[in-house]
Amino acid sequence: TVIWINAQGKFCDVRQRPVKIEPGLGALLKVAKFPITTLPVAVEYTYGEEQCPEVFVNFGSPVVCKDGDWTAACESALEAAQAELAEVVIAKQNERFETILGGAVGVGGVYGVWQRFKAKLQGKEYDPSHGSLTS
Repeated sequence: TVIWINAQGKFCDVRQRPVKIEPGLGALLKVAKFPITTLPVAVEYTYGEEQCPEVFVNFGSPVVCKDGDWTAACESALEAAQAELAEVVIAKQNERFETILGGAVGVGGVYGVWQRFKAKLQGKEYDPSHGSLTS
């Protein structure tokens, strides 16, 4: 069984620290009559080199809390997942991600035609992605 919730009680900026989770999550987890593992999920919508944003997702370390403070454990795990995701996204380490759904890359219009023509003149294969373009 899976329950997806926004444990902060509202949509928050991913850079907001410290991470503050509403106490309802901890109370729900504490009264469960069976073992529970929570999995923090950090999500960032970031503009990289293309015209549309990219969505980056990082699944953090599982949290298993026997009789302790579920809220604090989940806050700590979510903050760690967010910090790890931010570090990788800022460093543009895209090879650490698996692309689930790809979109269009590059630009159109006159600039796109010029880049295609320039690649042909240089005897190179045209790659429309921004990261491949050189002047």
